Amino acid sequence: MAEAVVFKLVEDISSVLASQAVEQAKSRIAPLMEVKDKMSELKGEFAVMQGFLRDVDKKKHKSEATEAWVEQVRDISYLVEDILDEYTRLIQMRQAKDGFWGSCIYKIFHDVTNINAWLNITSQLAKVDKPLQQNLLHMKNLYGIDVGVGSGQQSIDHERQKFQYLAEKAHFIEEEEIVGIDKYIEILMEYLKDDNREMLQRSMISVCGMGGVGKTTLVARVYKKVKYAFDCYAWITVSSQSPDVDDLLKKILIGLYSEKKEDVPCNISTMHYKSLMEKLHDYLKDRKYVIVLDDLWQRDDWDKIKQVFIDSKNGSRIVITTRKHDVALLANEVLEIETLGDDAAWSLFCKKAFCMDPDRRCPKELKHWARRITDKCNGLPLAIVTTGGFLSLKEKREVIWKEIYQNLTLEITENKEFEQILCILNLSFIDLPPYLVNCFLYCGLFPEDYDIKRSTLVRLWVAEGFAKEWGTKTMEEVAEDYFNQLVHRSMIQVAKQTPSGKIISYKVHDLVRDLILSKYKKSKFCILIHGDNIPQGIPVSERYRHLSFGKCTSNLNLKIENFRHLRSLLAFDKMPTTIFQFSSLKLLRVLVLQNSQIKRLPHEVFNLSCLRYFSLRGCNQIEKLPNALGMLRNLQTLDVRGTGLVKLPNAIVRLKDLKHLLTDFIPLPHGLSKLTALQTLEDFQANEEIIDEVLDAWKK
Repeated sequence: MAEAVVFKLVEDISSVLASQAVEQAKSRIAPLMEVKDKMSELKGEFAVMQGFLRDVDKKKHKSEATEAWVEQVRDISYLVEDILDEYTRLIQMRQAKDGFWGSCIYKIFHDVTNINAWLNITSQLAKVDKPLQQNLLHMKNLYGIDVGVGSGQQSIDHERQKFQYLAEKAHFIEEEEIVGIDKYIEILMEYLKDDNREMLQRSMISVCGMGGVGKTTLVARVYKKVKYAFDCYAWITVSSQSPDVDDLLKKILIGLYSEKKEDVPCNISTMHYKSLMEKLHDYLKDRKYVIVLDDLWQRDDWDKIKQVFIDSKNGSRIVITTRKHDVALLANEVLEIETLGDDAAWSLFCKKAFCMDPDRRCPKELKHWARRITDKCNGLPLAIVTTGGFLSLKEKREVIWKEIYQNLTLEITENKEFEQILCILNLSFIDLPPYLVNCFLYCGLFPEDYDIKRSTLVRLWVAEGFAKEWGTKTMEEVAEDYFNQLVHRSMIQVAKQTPSGKIISYKVHDLVRDLILSKYKKSKFCILIHGDNIPQGIPVSERYRHLSFGKCTSNLNLKIENFRHLRSLLAFDKMPTTIFQFSSLKLLRVLVLQNSQIKRLPHEVFNLSCLRYFSLRGCNQIEKLPNALGMLRNLQTLDVRGTGLVKLPNAIVRLKDLKHLLTDFIPLPHGLSKLTALQTLEDFQANEEIIDEVLDAWKK
């Protein structure tokens, strides 16, 4: 395509310009001849860089030299992404103009106008070419930087060791510290009994919920009560996302022998899969057993060992705990654990924070801040226990507790006292496949405690390019699948759903949001400016891809043009008009101006040729959109609900890629049959003729 652009440009210029000008044009355009091949090569390099950075980010404890070197690699990856996106933008612009104008004269001026942009791509390519790559390799060798395969494994193992410590600690929690799970204890006890069951076949019970919700504590409490009703029993902490099957079988065998105070066969350590399976099969045969597999991550791991759990029709039971719904569904019975209600959360907090008080009561002067701190934990027992324990060592003065509350997010992400909370949640993040990482991080762009519509998030992911067509599935269907995966992994929580169970909106747990914010710091994924959370001296960097702000004061000193590589800009809740300067945001894909008090959009908005998602929802002072709206040829979603619009411009019919048009009973123009990509048309006003046009569009 690049060569075609170049040759066509030269031919057209030759017909209208002097020969000397043609020679000058040829000399300037010559470097573009190899752009297409280089772009193909660059895409491959970019994919490798992204994979490398994901792997190395899992290594928590890196030397300062390694950190600095990785940051340079990350800078290059952002530069490469910008080059690829700018190249795609220019190609799409020319294709769009070809189809619309059909004028050779226009093509000439169009290409001449953009010649500097094309030449800028060649200069940017030079920055990522061999000299810089060789320099990185030289530094790596000179300073002995270790970023080899598996360099992140040590950190992951470190996280798992912390989890195993917490899992084992759950066996020794005092009865009085267990709050709000009585109903679950009763249900699980009933599952593990066999006297009320007609069938005595072996069955499996799963306990499912997000990390830190108390699954292990619950099962440990019940296990201690019922295990002696079985001939043999064992508790195995799996925790690893990809455990070695031989090691897992050895753990089960050793656990069975150890719990019964029997001598462990000395040759178990040298046994391999087949021998271990036979040994376990023989041990469990004709015995009534209960075995707990704590923190099981993968269905495949169960498939590899399930044959060993023989069914002697004597009431044997297997209990698994997991964060993932697809794993939980392996069981005959699924027990889903929810976060604690307000009363139970407060009771647990007081027991930990005021453990030195005989009555475990919160002093009156601390109650306001103690309540707000407890609310921040959002019913997650691990967070409540950890935070309460931390505060039990602090002075019981209002000013101290107020300061702690105001800095609680920073404490959780930076203070080692809270390390175990993020450790538990981070295991779920580490387990995310690459295609879900950006989808998950994107969930943090919305304000705290914000109910986010499922349909909105799906459309945003599609606009950002996070979801691609796969087989016969559309991008929207793939994005819906991604959404469901995050719910099933307990990474996001359902806020509202229909009676039939379809999710309407979701929310992000406060501590999961803190985990997301900690990831932002490293990757420069986003800048958040929400309410009081306004960074001092907001950094300017080509890295930042997303900017989200809301409830900010009018004196916010921020120049949007400094963030020219943004892919999305989301504004909430009456943002000051001083920030709306868009001329430099050429690569912007998402623009959300929700509840903004603007009366007229700057013309620069309609030059954002990459824009795919545009929301003016709640901008009630906007009464008219110009026909320039038709210039946004890549627009997929237009949301004008809650605006002051009395009609839509006729030029909207030029938006060939428009899939979702969301209005508040605004009259529709004629010509909608041209919108052949339209999927959603919400709350519109139309006569019979226009309805027929809409139906014609859908038939096509």
